[in-house]
Amino acid sequence: MIKSGIRDARGSFGHGCQHGEKILFGLPDGPNATYHLVIKTTNIGGERITHEADIIPSNLTDQTYTYIRDTYGTLDNIGCNRLPIELDYFKAIAKANHVDLNWRTLSEQNNNHFLIKRSSDGQHYETIAQVPGAGNSTTPTDYEEQDLYPIPQWNYYQLQQVDDNGDFTKSNIEAVLFEPDAVQVNAYPNPISSDQNEWKVWLLGFNKDELINIELINMRGQTIHRNEVVIQQTGELLTINKPQGLPAGIYNLRISWQTGAIQRKLLAN
Repeated sequence: MIKSGIRDARGSFGHGCQHGEKILFGLPDGPNATYHLVIKTTNIGGERITHEADIIPSNLTDQTYTYIRDTYGTLDNIGCNRLPIELDYFKAIAKANHVDLNWRTLSEQNNNHFLIKRSSDGQHYETIAQVPGAGNSTTPTDYEEQDLYPIPQWNYYQLQQVDDNGDFTKSNIEAVLFEPDAVQVNAYPNPISSDQNEWKVWLLGFNKDELINIELINMRGQTIHRNEVVIQQTGELLTINKPQGLPAGIYNLRISWQTGAIQRKLLAN
């Protein structure tokens, strides 16, 4: 059995400790701060195991954290660092045409930036935004961001905090049901850079089996791309390939159907 208290953990490790070892740590940020504990062990078969936990010493009996392994082995190293941020909350709220993302930190230490991750299945995430952190702060800091192109139906959001040396922590996952209340057309990236080759176009609120006409029109009124699609689901994600050699400038993306039409301006750099 390994019993560890908390000591100043930044870069401090104990090595080769056997069963019954007790390791003491100081509390550089006090007993009410949140610390991240990492215990790495190797069993007699050579298997390496990492155990991690976020702990507040004042909430522990005798400020002692106990880690028990049911197999013999050695303790390779143990470290305990204060978490770079204390996150009060992270919330995602669906609006009519977007999703609001709000969070608050109670304190920050060497916090470089946040990444907002989004998934349609809760398993595979992509980064949709990056927000600068406050660096070092001991007072509450509020943040807000918007997802202007949420996925129809369920969206799963997670906040990833990245500190100055590249280490990161992750928040809870927020699930949001997004159901647009009107026809919408969103295209990105906008502007599109010279090294990007396609636009993604969200068609939201159209009826299943509805025929949609898509045109890309230059400022002289010339159609340089035309396509037709039949809507397969309430939210349809399309890909429009950027015409080869497309000059930099402003273009109109025109979406038309039997009962209406929408235009969106696109900028090509």
